[in-house]
Amino acid sequence: MISRRAFLRDTGLTLAALGVAPPDTSSESAPPVPTQLIVVFQRGAADGLSMVVPYTEPAYYRHRPSIAVPPPGSRGGALDLDGRFAFHPRLAPLVPLYRAGQLAVVHAGRPAAATQSHLEAQDAVDGILDRVQRAAAAAGSEVTIVDSAHWDDHVDHGGVDGRFASRLDALATTLSGIVAESGGRWRDTIVVTMTEFGRALKENARGGTDHGSGSVMLIMGGAVNGGRIYGNATTGLVDVLSEFTPWRC
Repeated sequence: MISRRAFLRDTGLTLAALGVAPPDTSSESAPPVPTQLIVVFQRGAADGLSMVVPYTEPAYYRHRPSIAVPPPGSRGGALDLDGRFAFHPRLAPLVPLYRAGQLAVVHAGRPAAATQSHLEAQDAVDGILDRVQRAAAAAGSEVTIVDSAHWDDHVDHGGVDGRFASRLDALATTLSGIVAESGGRWRDTIVVTMTEFGRALKENARGGTDHGSGSVMLIMGGAVNGGRIYGNATTGLVDVLSEFTPWRC
């Protein structure tokens, strides 16, 4: 059976590809990498298609006539990242990090559990994060979990403006604050944003989105080889956290 790391090497999502040196397992006293892991949990199933817009896909605009974010170059348009995907304009504070190669995006990643129940999916994520925290404590490293609530937009989602956009303002402020507060530790810091599952492509009759499958993870840090969009429906939270930490979770 192919190993998780071998599979991730095939898709390009590895410690080496992301510029983080793998832990030295030759000595128990070797310092862990990173020394600080911060996970921002967007509870409620955040809409990754509005966070990181697939603006070259006609289906995105066909199925979201009232909530789609306009393409780059349009009034209020998304902010181009790589010629295919673009940030929602409320994530503008994060664009310099992406351009500097300190932010990578994982799009359409596998949910933590095969369910569209918020309770069950969040329990699965909480279990994973609990294992990470216990392993980190044993290794003498620091893990911080930041909860970001109210991402369940079945009604009045909005597009460039509206409820979802307002929460993105708060998310961008939180992430920018983490970068500023990290200071000299930024090189040894990894920040991962995630949610329990994503939203459906098609908007519903109430101007919102129903439950879907994969969503978006943002991965930030001074040692991250960012400026890239990764996407694979078989890549999940455990895979990502295992790649960015020396602990098996």
